[in-house]
Amino acid sequence: MELQPHTLQLLVRGDFSEQKCGFRLSAEEKTLVETEGNLLVLARSGTGKTNVLLERALWRETRARELLDEGVAQIFITASPRLSTSLKEMFDSRFSSSSSSSSSSGILEFWKIIIALHASAFGRECEFATSNFHSFWRTFDDKLTRKFSEQLVRSEIVSTIKGRRETLENREPWLSRETYVEIVRQSRRADELSEADALSVYRLFEAYEKAKRGALDTNDVAHKLFRHFFRDDDDDDNNRPSLPEKYDFVYVDEVQDLTPVQLALLRVLAKDTKVGLSFAGDSAQTISGVSTFRFEALKDLFYHVFFAATDDGFSRRQKSARAQDVDQRLQNALSNPRARE
Repeated sequence: MELQPHTLQLLVRGDFSEQKCGFRLSAEEKTLVETEGNLLVLARSGTGKTNVLLERALWRETRARELLDEGVAQIFITASPRLSTSLKEMFDSRFSSSSSSSSSSGILEFWKIIIALHASAFGRECEFATSNFHSFWRTFDDKLTRKFSEQLVRSEIVSTIKGRRETLENREPWLSRETYVEIVRQSRRADELSEADALSVYRLFEAYEKAKRGALDTNDVAHKLFRHFFRDDDDDDNNRPSLPEKYDFVYVDEVQDLTPVQLALLRVLAKDTKVGLSFAGDSAQTISGVSTFRFEALKDLFYHVFFAATDDGFSRRQKSARAQDVDQRLQNALSNPRARE
C-alpha cells in the first residue's frame, strides 16, 4: 500500500483518523501493528508491509505519550533511498511536533548508520569500496568471469562469503574456501553452482579482495564495528568500549537487502533485541536468484546474536539463547496468512 501525498500531509499534522487518511487497516494488519515483542512481516511488494511498520511506530509513539506523557526513541532503517526520501519528511515532522517529547526518532538509510557508528567508534568516517566492484570485475581472469554473470558473483561474495552470520566468529571477515563450498553443496543453489563453480567463485572473491587493496566494503565495516563493540578477547568489562545511545524500537524495511552481518549491528542500536525489533521483507525476492537471503538466516541471527542475556563476549552470548525462543518470538508474523503472502 503506497502512501499518497494527501495521506502524508494528514500524518504530518498528526491526524490519525483512518477515514480521513484514506486507508483502513485490516484486522490482521491492526493485530500486527499492536503485537508486542519482535515482528517479522514477509509479503509481496505493494501488500502494505511497509505501512504496517510505519503504523506500528506511530502507534507506539502515541501510546507512550498517552500513558507516560513522553515519547519513545525509534529508528526506521531501510536500504532503499526511495523509501527513505518519501517518508523522511513525514516521519521527522511527526516526531518533532511536540516540544515535550524527549524521544529521538527518524528514518535513515543503512549506509548512514554504518558511517555514524564508525565515526562514533573510531572518530572518523569510513569510505566504501563497494561501488568499485564493476571496475574490479573487468580486471579479473576472463577464464573465470565468462562462466558467471557479474551479478551472481557479487551476490555470492556480498551475501554468502562475506555476509553470513558465521563470519562474525572469524578473525577474517569472510568464510573459508572449504566452508563456502560446503554451504553451496548443501543449499538449493547446488543445482546452479557445482563444487567446481563454487571454487571458481571463491577464486574471484580472492581476486576481489586483492583488487580492493585494503579498502573496506560494507560487510568489512559491519564486521569491524561488531568486533569493536562486542569483542570476545577482552574479559575486562572496564576496557570494553561504551555503546552509542540506543533506541527503544528499531524497524527494518526490505530486510532482504541487508546481510546477516549488517543486521547484527542492530545489537548495537536496540536497547533490547528480545522485544524491540520489527522487520518487513519481500518474500518474492527471498527466493530469487538475485538475493540469497533466507528466513533461516534471520532466525540464525536471532539465536546467536540477538537473544543475549548480557553484553558479554560473543562466545558467551552465543550460548545464551534457545531455539524454541526464536520460534516463539517470531510466530506472531509467521502464523498470520497476510504476513506470508
